Amino acid sequence: MADKNSQYVVYRGLEQGNKFFSTNNPNEPESEKVKLLDGTVAYEILGYADTGDEARQIIYGAKGIPSLADLMLTNLTEIERKFLNGNED
Repeated sequence: MADKNSQYVVYRGLEQGNKFFSTNNPNEPESEKVKLLDGTVAYEILGYADTGDEARQIIYGAKGIPSLADLMLTNLTEIERKFLNGNED
């Protein structure tokens, strides 16, 4: 089972909701893994994975497709972006 010492860590960006995985440094505190270089917290950790396939399952779900909740979040993020930019179309 994947844990904080696993090979990969899976992230979700707080601003855009993008999901990705990267190699994990188990010696780095979780509080530092989620920050940009300037110290801004920009990510949340979705989980850890021992393989790339496991990381993709965390991102896309067990069937390899985005969940309904992920699709809704993506659509809401896009709607918010358009609204904040004054482009409500």
